[in-house]
Amino acid sequence: MTRYDTIEAQAEDEFVEKRSRFVCAIAPVSSPEEAAAFLEQRRQLHYDARHTVYAYLLRDGREPQGTGGQPVLEVLRRAGLSDVCVAVTRYFGGVLLGAGGLTRAYANGAALAVAAARRITYRVCADCCIRMPYPRYGLVSRLLPDYEARVTASSFGAASFFILYWTDTPPTFLSTFHSCASSVTVYSRSPFFTIMFSPPVPNKRPYSRTPLP
Repeated sequence: MTRYDTIEAQAEDEFVEKRSRFVCAIAPVSSPEEAAAFLEQRRQLHYDARHTVYAYLLRDGREPQGTGGQPVLEVLRRAGLSDVCVAVTRYFGGVLLGAGGLTRAYANGAALAVAAARRITYRVCADCCIRMPYPRYGLVSRLLPDYEARVTASSFGAASFFILYWTDTPPTFLSTFHSCASSVTVYSRSPFFTIMFSPPVPNKRPYSRTPLP
């Protein structure tokens, strides 16, 4: 895996369906233990609610087994998110929704939670230092954006750039800079994940809310 999508921070939303109130929350998690802690937090916060359905999906493929959160899990899969947990809490309003109605309501709650969160992308990267003769400083600085390289530091006096580059960039990346620089030193002993924020996209509500009576 060279990249994956997750969310920046916890977010929530809510809606009402036939007088039942559904409070929907999503949070970034990296393990089943963190997911369990988030679920417990939601249950304590809504201790007087009827029921809380949840699901999580980790980038290593782990997911909860044997829970009632299958509709929530399907929403996370379709959204292409990893390392997230969604909890949908229901306050019963006195009107039965039926099995199909509940399934749709929990799926809608998960979709609302996903829409409320800011989506971010992690990509595998490595860091390196590029040193070059002074006359080529401008050339190298113009080439870096072509490979989406992120400059973390630079020095005109030392004619060098310290950069992060994505390991899924074309293999010509390093050879290009070797041809115009005096030295290219890769410092990472092994690649690591770092954040690349996705462009902000206006949230589109998948469901029109009904105000509380």
